[in-house]
Amino acid sequence: MSTAAQQQHSVNMSTESDTSSAEEFIDLKEYAKILRKHRWAILLATALLTGLAAYIVTGMTPIYRATSTLLIETQQTMPMNLDELIGIDTTNKEYYQTQFEVLRSRKLAKRVMEEMGLYSHPELSRPEDKNLGIPVSTIDTSLTESSNGANSYSGSEAFELEAEPIERQIAVNRFLKKLSVTPIKNTKLVRISFESSDAVLAARVANKIADSYILSYMDSRMEMGEKATSWLGERLTQHKLKLDESQDRLLSYKEEYGLVDIQGTVGKLTEQEIGIVTSKLLDAEGKMAQSKIVFDDVAATRQKGAKALLGLPVIDSNEMVRRFKLDVQEAQFNLNELSNRYGNKHPKVVDAQSRLTTAQSNLDTQIYNIVDTIEKNYILAQQSVSSLRTTLDKGKKEIQQVDRSKIELMNLQREVELNQKMYDTLYTRMREVDEAENMSTTNAQVSEYAEAPIRPVKPRKILIVLLTLLVSLAAAIAAAILVESLNTTVSSTEDVESELKLRMLGIIPLVSKKMLRKKGMTALVPGSLVDDRGSFEESIRTVRTSISLDELENPHQVIMVTSALPGEGKSTVASHLAHSLSQIEKVLLIECDLRRPSLHRAFDFKDSIGLAQLLSGDAKFVNCIKINAIDSLDVIPAGSIPASPLELLTTKRFKHLIEQMKKRYDRIVIDSAPVQAVSDALILGQMADAVIYAVKANSTETGVSARGVKRLREAGIHMAGAVVTQVNIRKISSYGGDLDYQGFYDYYGYSEKDIVQPIDLTTDEQDTKPEPKPDASRSRPAKAAEANQTEAA
Repeated sequence: MSTAAQQQHSVNMSTESDTSSAEEFIDLKEYAKILRKHRWAILLATALLTGLAAYIVTGMTPIYRATSTLLIETQQTMPMNLDELIGIDTTNKEYYQTQFEVLRSRKLAKRVMEEMGLYSHPELSRPEDKNLGIPVSTIDTSLTESSNGANSYSGSEAFELEAEPIERQIAVNRFLKKLSVTPIKNTKLVRISFESSDAVLAARVANKIADSYILSYMDSRMEMGEKATSWLGERLTQHKLKLDESQDRLLSYKEEYGLVDIQGTVGKLTEQEIGIVTSKLLDAEGKMAQSKIVFDDVAATRQKGAKALLGLPVIDSNEMVRRFKLDVQEAQFNLNELSNRYGNKHPKVVDAQSRLTTAQSNLDTQIYNIVDTIEKNYILAQQSVSSLRTTLDKGKKEIQQVDRSKIELMNLQREVELNQKMYDTLYTRMREVDEAENMSTTNAQVSEYAEAPIRPVKPRKILIVLLTLLVSLAAAIAAAILVESLNTTVSSTEDVESELKLRMLGIIPLVSKKMLRKKGMTALVPGSLVDDRGSFEESIRTVRTSISLDELENPHQVIMVTSALPGEGKSTVASHLAHSLSQIEKVLLIECDLRRPSLHRAFDFKDSIGLAQLLSGDAKFVNCIKINAIDSLDVIPAGSIPASPLELLTTKRFKHLIEQMKKRYDRIVIDSAPVQAVSDALILGQMADAVIYAVKANSTETGVSARGVKRLREAGIHMAGAVVTQVNIRKISSYGGDLDYQGFYDYYGYSEKDIVQPIDLTTDEQDTKPEPKPDASRSRPAKAAEANQTEAA
């Protein structure tokens, strides 16, 4: 890559980075503009919702919460307590979790409510409950039917179901909703809280629940103790019978087979011998396995010769082999030294060669002796293992004969021992239960009693109001952003360039009523505005300048102005642009919107003769053209609305008219019908050198405008650019506005104080009269003569 190319690449990367940063900055600005644009609606919605929340919370009943603290301990005061007997482990987490659920249980709640008489309390006994989904009578009937069905069973399956009144069920449910049990982490303490509109009642209930829990625990222990005593008595009687029966069977078996006590010496020697033989067998098998490994290595290497065997660790590590290896190395060294000194045939060399051969022979002999020894050791190991296995099998058969008679005896004695242990255990526990029943113990104590609270815990009015303020503000902001995201109209220069893919030629501001010279006039006619600062005229001159820059390579003698839909201000753009061009050129304005013409009435032409009559042959050219209609601007109005406007525009007469006018005028401006409504613009665009596309700000859908541009481009028509019309400067400047718009406003010198009540630039339905026109730069007779020449042509 060349240096210039690298520099260009660096510049491009820098530009892309700057553009990305700018886009991120613009995105933040967009959100700021949205908030500024909808700030009053956001503030109003937030204020209303916050005020409503404040009004609601002021009418809420204050709720007080009282809390008592309970210490739940484990029971470890007795060697064998009642909890262990009935299967309750008071040391694990499940035990504490169970006690928490007992504190929340309906049984304990009913006990407290019954003792305190809370079933009739107003907070708990309201006659209606919105959460109740079925009538009271239906519930009572269903419970009664269930009870009757239960009584139809007989024997142990029969049970009774007592129907509790629905009002009491509702009261218990409400009571439990107001109750909360919260264990304190890493302690044995638990907080019992109760909420009520009565602070004193809340404290009384919290304390009563703690006391009732302790009493309930003591009652349950006494009840379980009675049940345990009864159960243990029955089990003790049963195991006494089993113990007697097992002892009788043991004695009968011993007498029948004449067996001695199995704890004596019968069979002990045989078992010891089996153990010794087994140990020897394991050692022999281990030695055989090691011998086999060495044997396999030697057998695999033996065919390769003594030199290969010497590479095995078992042979190389032999002391004799090492000595013979040293002899071979020493003989080889002497042979090499003598050979170098005397030559191969010298007697000393021959003698050295003989000593080397002898040393090598001794080494090989020793290697093969070791190999033979390894093979013999492996064979002996196999024979030893085989012999020990035979001895072990024989011993097992002998001991099995002894064990057959011992097994039954051991089973009978084990049964006696187990029955004796079970009987002793049950007897011991029964005595412990009797002792536990006589002791009044509990697993909990009140650590701190609740006191009547001074301040309510809810509603937290300030927090509710603040949360409502934040939530309503966030919701209002989200709604504003959503509304803006759903806005698909053309509202900025970015929409024109990105969505319509058109160059921005300029904007036309929305004018105020006080800018009109007279009441009832319209901005459609040049010169009808009191524009002291010249902002409106400057916007038209900006469009004129943009057109001039666009035609540097391809002159735009015929310019057509159109829009997607009616009412977008295209006629205003056409008339003012033509008037602005007429100040420096000879310009003709042709009103080709033969369906909804507006220039004829706005310019207050006396007759109704115009382009339609000229093309149909009902009038002459000299009668249709209005010489110096506004200053030096010549105008051909539409005339009376014809029956078939499109057919008139496609005639050769119209094409001939355009060709003749191009010879007479420096510039021809055509006011065309909207492109989406009819196809007139597609016909006129073929004769135009460039097309100006008018788009009404914050009104026309982007998709509609884009489809209009697409139709024109598909017809091969050159699009010079777009003009955004009727831009409300006051609204945009109040919230930051479009940055490109703002640049235009600053350049034009347009001020918010000039904007009072916006009006529509279009005058499709207005019947207005223009201000008296100033003298033309060229005389009417001269232009009339030119018109006659055109008519003759």
